[in-house]
Amino acid sequence: MNIAKIAYLGELFNMLQMQLRDVSSGELNALGLTRRYRNLSRVLRQISSVSAGIAATLDAESERLKSVPWEGVL
Repeated sequence: MNIAKIAYLGELFNMLQMQLRDVSSGELNALGLTRRYRNLSRVLRQISSVSAGIAATLDAESERLKSVPWEGVL
């Protein structure tokens, strides 16, 4: 999976989390989903954070590897 896809997944989970924030607490209480909402929101936030971290690490490593003299290594 390339860096752009990982970053996109992070943004997608971030957008899902924002959509969940738009749901009113009254709607959640009526459906009995308040605890599930909090758990899902936390999981989405963690996935978004991890995805962003992975993408940043891969991007930095990719840039570092570009400067390695590969002649004769392989």
